Amino acid sequence: MKTTLVLLLASLLAGFTFHAAADAPNLKYGLYIHYGIASFAQAGEQGQIPAERFNPAALDVKAWAHAAKQAGATFAVLTAKHESGFCLWDSADYDYDVGSSPFKGDIIGDFIAACNAEGVLPGVHYSIPDAYNEGAVRYKGPVPPPYFNLIKKHLAELHTKYPGLRVQVLDCWQRLTPAQLEALTQLIHQLNPKCVILEQLQFATVIKSWMWQAQAPLISAGDLFDVYCRADAAGQPFLLNVGPTSQGIIPDAQLAVLMQVKEMIAQNNVPVTADSLKQGLILHYDFDHELVGGKVPDLSGSKNDGTTVGVQWVAKGHRGGSLQFGLKDCYITVPNNDSLNPPQFTLSAWIQTSYTDWVWRRIFDKCTGHGYDLTMCGDNNTNTVLRGRVFLEVGPASAGSGIKVADGHWHHVAGTFNGSTLHVYVDGQPVGRVGHWNGVPVKTAYDLTIGANRSNPDAALGEVGSSFNGAMDDVMMFNRALSAKEIKTLYESQKTAEDDIKTTPANAAAKPDAGARLKQVKSLYDQGLINKEDYDKKVKEIMDSL
Repeated sequence: MKTTLVLLLASLLAGFTFHAAADAPNLKYGLYIHYGIASFAQAGEQGQIPAERFNPAALDVKAWAHAAKQAGATFAVLTAKHESGFCLWDSADYDYDVGSSPFKGDIIGDFIAACNAEGVLPGVHYSIPDAYNEGAVRYKGPVPPPYFNLIKKHLAELHTKYPGLRVQVLDCWQRLTPAQLEALTQLIHQLNPKCVILEQLQFATVIKSWMWQAQAPLISAGDLFDVYCRADAAGQPFLLNVGPTSQGIIPDAQLAVLMQVKEMIAQNNVPVTADSLKQGLILHYDFDHELVGGKVPDLSGSKNDGTTVGVQWVAKGHRGGSLQFGLKDCYITVPNNDSLNPPQFTLSAWIQTSYTDWVWRRIFDKCTGHGYDLTMCGDNNTNTVLRGRVFLEVGPASAGSGIKVADGHWHHVAGTFNGSTLHVYVDGQPVGRVGHWNGVPVKTAYDLTIGANRSNPDAALGEVGSSFNGAMDDVMMFNRALSAKEIKTLYESQKTAEDDIKTTPANAAAKPDAGARLKQVKSLYDQGLINKEDYDKKVKEIMDSL
């Protein structure tokens, strides 16, 4: 599985590809189950684990299928063969499989029956990398003919003996030549026409491992839900992995995370209407009318009217009028009050700028480091890759967009904080890394400032007097964290025809979403699934591609 993780940048985010029959099911969210001989590995053990050790005493595939159903998954994928080369079915003329172990039972067949009983589509994972048959786990390089013949034999066995399989994952299929991949595709569909072959998909794991490890810590439900949101926004399927113990039991702690993710998904799936989007709205400036006395009326009904300094109203903005902010001393102040110090919130605005320099220029500011801010990044003359990106900062935590929006086009930017997790969105899509902080922003006495840092500007960083230097429209604040679906709906409701055709880092076909790519690599590194060297290399590759 490691190779799939390392190749996420090149494959996972480039789009979802599958081969399927005409009546292919709608695969949106599935449970991934990594179970095999590696589940019996002892702490720190390396090398091949003898087949004789595979002998679970409490294997309950019905519980696996039930867990998938309870989690809200529509399909479940079991590792029929992982990169150890050990097969979970009795393969003919093969001596590293269930048939060569003390365990007597039909794991794959029972799994399919259990999934069918729960109304969950059954699937299997087959790893092309194979330490047993190739002498090492090879993530790159061609698949030699003798080994390819074994792969064909294995897949033919699976889809002949188990015609009820509906999903097939081929891990590290990129090693195959086009002719080899086509041969496997034809083979599977000749034997099992209803099976969907997944070649690329988005996935995550509830523990910092794929297979069971006693000391592997859990991944937060918020991080997992973030990957789900990315998949959902892109219209791609998502697999969430669990690692049963050697005895075949999914630990309660892992099941609890599944249920937390399910709850988040349910909340995200609540229908969004114009009225529901207004819930919690505490500030809205549309800038559609020329300023009178330098005042900006709050359309939310919360009386958070603003006073402008140095800005210029222009009749043509993103939708109707807009405000133009210069480089220096241009901002809107909103008098401090309790409504502007919520424990959870969403900051939203349409911005247009092509200017970047070393100064961090605020979009929203309510005391950096203690309260919150949404900022157009500078770089302090030390890290130029940050220029033109958007960061959300809450207390000591931050989350960055990862992609540039300072390209002269109008962009919708938003940041949300739900009391523990920070998210950043650009043009309706979750982008960049997620921030975490279990706390409440300090209720500062500072006014809310839009377009500048007036709460605690750092003179050494050039922030004193600095302003956004661009145009803003439809500035909004909510006293709750909007869901990913609500953010997308808000974007869709405010976008124009020009937003559909613009070529930007967030939607250009020629360049995959760099923010999402950075987020995926960071997540893999945080989970311990790639090392520091690989992480640094991939980050450099992403930045060089921009």
